[in-house]
Amino acid sequence: MRDKAILLLGFVGAFRRSEIVNLQMSDLKEVEKGFEVTVRFSKTDQAGEGKRKAVPYGDNLQSCPVTAIRLWLDKLKEAGVTEGPLFRSIDQYGHIRIKGLCSASIALIVKRNDHIQKRASEFGGHSLRAGFCTQSALNNVPDSIAMKQSGHKDANTYGKYVRLADLWKNNAAGRLGL
Repeated sequence: MRDKAILLLGFVGAFRRSEIVNLQMSDLKEVEKGFEVTVRFSKTDQAGEGKRKAVPYGDNLQSCPVTAIRLWLDKLKEAGVTEGPLFRSIDQYGHIRIKGLCSASIALIVKRNDHIQKRASEFGGHSLRAGFCTQSALNNVPDSIAMKQSGHKDANTYGKYVRLADLWKNNAAGRLGL
């Protein structure tokens, strides 16, 4: 449950792994359209001015980030956790710990995702953010809109995150009319 919430939130929010592990329960605000997540500090916000990101409902219940986050919050509540780190370590007996996760944990969670088992070596903690950028490009989301969610200020830097594995999709050569 926790891992699914991390994967979906990290992907939809184009979060850095450090941003994910630093989220506090108080950084989530449920609104009509999903969650507003406040990132209080990040690599590009050293002063801690903060940035809010929208996490909308998904079309599919199985991959809806809002549903996954709610289920994780319910699990925290059952364990008596009402404040502090949003994502915490879980011991071998399934007990939710007080201590939050470290950045390296995000990479491990990404790699053990069932959907990428055969290609786990190609993925890491940065894959959620890069995956958001890549999928946005594949879905023809204008860079300026995707950059609002990812927080990129420079289009060239954003472009480096787009990892187009399929040479044939959105290839300009196929649109030359030859």
